[in-house]
Amino acid sequence: MAGIDFSQTTFDHRCMLVLVQPVGNIPRQQFQRIYTLLRSRYQRVSLPNANRVVRLKFVQNVHAHESRIWGTLHMHKQVLGLFCIGDLTKTNDQFAQLNQKFQDTLTQYSETLFDSRFIIMTDQSLPDQTEAIVINLQNYQHVLSTAIPEFGASLFWILDSKRVEKLNEKPDKMTMLKISLENDSGSQDDRTDSNRNVFDVYQSGYKKKCAGRNKKRLGDLCLLANLSYDALSHYAAAVDGLRSANDLLWLASALEGICAATIICKSGDYVLTPGSAAVLPEGKGRRSPSFNAVATKDDNAVATVPSLNANLLSTNDVIERYLEAIKIYNRINVAPLIELEANIKLANVLASADKKVETSETLMRILYTNYPLSEEQKIQRYCFVSHIYEKINFGRKAAFISRIASMQCLSRNITNHPWIAVYSLMKKALKGYNLHPDFQLCAKDRSGWPALQLHVLKELIMCSRHLNDPAIASRLLIFILQFMDSSLSDSDKQTYCALLEMQSKNITGSPYQFTFNRNYGSQPMAMTMFPCIIQFTIVPLPTQLRPVKMLANTDSDNQNCFIFSALQKRSTKGKTDEIPITIQNETLRVEIKLVNPMPLEVKVSKMTLLVDDIAFDPHPAAIALPPKSEPVSMMLTGIPCSKGKLHILGYSSQVFGLNSLCTSTFCNESLRREIDVIPALPLIRISSTLSPGFVVTTSNEIQTLVTNLTTYTGERNPFDMIFENVSCIDVNFLNLQVVNSSSNSGATLFDWCNEDLEHKLPCQQRKTIKLPIALNIPYNDIAAVTDVNTEKITSALKCTYSGGIIHNEYCRQIEAVFNITIKPSVRILNFDVLSDDSCNECLIVFDVENLTTFSIEFYWTVTKTGKPTHILIPKGAARRVAISIEKIEIAKVSNQENLLKEKLYLKKLSDAIELRWRIRSCGKSGIVQLNSNHLTLGMIDRITLAPVKIDVHVNDKPISSEVQDSFTVGSTVSVKAVITNISGSPLQNLCITIESYQDYENGYYDTQLLDKCAVVGTEHLVVPELKIAQTIEQECHIVFFGAGKYCLDVSCIQFAESSFLNNNLYDLSDIDKKSQSVNIYSHQTTKDTKNSLVKIEAKDSITSNSKYTDSTISSAKAKIDSNFGSGKTSAKIFQQNPTYKVWSFKSNIAMIVVMPN
Repeated sequence: MAGIDFSQTTFDHRCMLVLVQPVGNIPRQQFQRIYTLLRSRYQRVSLPNANRVVRLKFVQNVHAHESRIWGTLHMHKQVLGLFCIGDLTKTNDQFAQLNQKFQDTLTQYSETLFDSRFIIMTDQSLPDQTEAIVINLQNYQHVLSTAIPEFGASLFWILDSKRVEKLNEKPDKMTMLKISLENDSGSQDDRTDSNRNVFDVYQSGYKKKCAGRNKKRLGDLCLLANLSYDALSHYAAAVDGLRSANDLLWLASALEGICAATIICKSGDYVLTPGSAAVLPEGKGRRSPSFNAVATKDDNAVATVPSLNANLLSTNDVIERYLEAIKIYNRINVAPLIELEANIKLANVLASADKKVETSETLMRILYTNYPLSEEQKIQRYCFVSHIYEKINFGRKAAFISRIASMQCLSRNITNHPWIAVYSLMKKALKGYNLHPDFQLCAKDRSGWPALQLHVLKELIMCSRHLNDPAIASRLLIFILQFMDSSLSDSDKQTYCALLEMQSKNITGSPYQFTFNRNYGSQPMAMTMFPCIIQFTIVPLPTQLRPVKMLANTDSDNQNCFIFSALQKRSTKGKTDEIPITIQNETLRVEIKLVNPMPLEVKVSKMTLLVDDIAFDPHPAAIALPPKSEPVSMMLTGIPCSKGKLHILGYSSQVFGLNSLCTSTFCNESLRREIDVIPALPLIRISSTLSPGFVVTTSNEIQTLVTNLTTYTGERNPFDMIFENVSCIDVNFLNLQVVNSSSNSGATLFDWCNEDLEHKLPCQQRKTIKLPIALNIPYNDIAAVTDVNTEKITSALKCTYSGGIIHNEYCRQIEAVFNITIKPSVRILNFDVLSDDSCNECLIVFDVENLTTFSIEFYWTVTKTGKPTHILIPKGAARRVAISIEKIEIAKVSNQENLLKEKLYLKKLSDAIELRWRIRSCGKSGIVQLNSNHLTLGMIDRITLAPVKIDVHVNDKPISSEVQDSFTVGSTVSVKAVITNISGSPLQNLCITIESYQDYENGYYDTQLLDKCAVVGTEHLVVPELKIAQTIEQECHIVFFGAGKYCLDVSCIQFAESSFLNNNLYDLSDIDKKSQSVNIYSHQTTKDTKNSLVKIEAKDSITSNSKYTDSTISSAKAKIDSNFGSGKTSAKIFQQNPTYKVWSFKSNIAMIVVMPN
């Protein structure tokens, strides 16, 4: 059976056929290596020392009989060269045996051969007389690079000599060229002359045939010699002669030759003979062997040689000549082989010319040509037709023919079915059914016929099972289940899943991807639809583990400064998402939501994250999804083992026993995430000695201390906060602050020493730090509650700490939460300030109510004395408490200008008095503060110390109200008042007055003592200015005329203007009261007058211009009248300006007893 080369093209007409055959027992791999080298590198050989090119076509199988028969008609089908390759390195063949086999092969093809070469692969030395080429595995390429050009040159010069000989042959000397099958050709001439024994050489028809056939042979020789234009002219002459002689077989061959020469000329790779035109350099205008692509170039190329373009055919003419030749071959009985080859060449020409309909018709002729072919040749024919269909973009026809070729491989006449070839042909047909070999690309465009696609995929699965490669079958099953589920019923899905699980048991190889045979394999298939990921979220670290950016130490004013500029650049880009941050050696968590669309339970195991760029320790997870389940959440975790950029590529899983990589390439791009991994930070666990308390354990074994505490108002709870470094990194920075307090005074609940904390740093790994902290429950938060209730507040201590190489950039925070239930302890009621007998002291009185369910001990301590006093208050009872304290100095009050007066006085009272309570039965104690009480101006006046200090000396002896001195009637009593400015500012316009009166202790004071005593000296002293800490003295002498009990009253009055002092008048409207209440203690001041003053203070909240009652004015008027004797004037002044300021100091009033002689 003749061999047909379905890969041949029109360009084979210019190639000399070289047969390459193995001799002896040469290994197939070594022979194939040399044969591949010859076909790939030496198809075009440049002649040494000549600007000529010879083209060689190396083949393995050419029958000698076919070479003789068809080589006469088409010279490019003659075997002109022979290469025999033998091996003596690994075989026992002797050189003589190999040489004999070479000679036998040479004898078979001796009729057509021009030259031959014998190549021996051996490491031994050969006889000197041999002409074999010796090569080995190390130098065979180098040896062939020299031998092949020499061999090509030998073939060319023999060919060229024959061309020249044929060109110079005389017509009468020409011999008739004839093939052995020509008598059976069925041509008209042969049928009419079939009974002739001798040709009439003198007939004109015979001469035309002889001349035409020789012209055809000369054209073949010129075309093999790469003289395309010369060949074109010879073919044209042959066509004319053979057509006139009606020599059909040779006419058809001449038509093929002229078409081939035209196509080769249009390719631009030709040489002109010196006789016709200048010889063009080889390679000028060279084009690829595409007929249609060089059609435009052809015209330009021919234009350079106008004398030769007469015989050059157009594209349509070439097609017509080919069709004419094919029709002629069809008329001849012995030419079906040549007809089939002509159709093959025409199909390539039409495909290159992009004539799709004509190409399809030609391919149909190839398929239906009645020529006996072997099973292998049939497969080659279908592959060739499929290739041409694919070339003209007839994808569905190409796929159909490719499937027929795969079925042909399973013919009964083939003993061992080539399943690899079947799989390759079926895979090649996938594209025509819209099933790309890369199924991921196919999944993006789901179109086509699902039923037909399923049928093709089933055939592929059957083929893969015969290949004993379950990886391919598994991949196909995965594709069917994932992307063709809409065409499957629930029972089909269950069947395919069972088959997939069965196939997966036989797969071996990498745990993360399928393994395929490199001959027929493909890319791995990821199982992304069962289960289906509908959400992929990176879970931030817990609050205790989360890194917090350290704030830069910059000026807050500069941070809040905004500068507007019309020239500033405004970014139009949107804000990019912040890159998540995690910490080295901390667990990274990714939450995913899975959906199972399958009608059966899907067990997912070994599900881990896929990352790159840094070391990562994944933690496998597993889950069982019920049939057609709702979204189910699960967590994928892992630990980054180094710092840097962590890129999450996707995940890996094991389903139905198969491991697959589900990256963003196969799945949604949202699976690809980027995370910043910073160096490791220390980790602290906190605890406390405060009881009761408990620990809440969160994820990752991080503990949050939560303390529930019941306490009383004013109670102090000292405890130790313990910081334990549970990491392997030292803590260099640690800071505490109060946060999340539900009380307005939350910042005052806790008290600690920052210096003590800094002194204990750094905290080394696996070490602890104890920090003393006091929990102070303020009294004033609950003191205003009118009934017995409890209050619940929540506060937290936030610990900020850092360490390691990034302690200045990132830190961690942990909190200790305190849930505090506050119960009331005691309540202060009926708070009041009373005057004491001493002018330097006052009396603080209030009721203390016990609001607890226990008996309580109430303690008070005056700060100056330091002596505690206590009382026992039963539960629910109240007791009255009176505490005597020194008055507050004005100088100390006036320096605090930024505080409100009332709050300032309350603070002074709290500093002067320490109030505490204690419950012995439960061991609790606390403090009580007076900050929540209200002070009226009268109270403020009674607790305020005067700006001046008055000391009274009688007969140069300091006296006080507790001491009574006795004198005889008629004796002189020296009274001296010493005034000292103890305020923080100078005092101006002062008047110091010394007055005596009698107290009858029945509410009546007698100030009219003109007939009872006489005063020597002045009783009044005007001081324009009294500087700070300055002292001034006022002295007078009194002589008593009768026995009795007398009192002295020393007072100091400040006026706003000095004119009243110069006129001996008191203008009380301008008296500066110095923010103090008016205190008038004179011999005419009655109890009613005092009560009225108190009432006025409570009603009017006395200011510097307060209005006094008539009784107050009358008392002051009487006082002035008694001193100055001008009652009318003073009364008038009082009515016009009834406001004034008088300082009177009872502590300096001296009791004088005058005894009779």
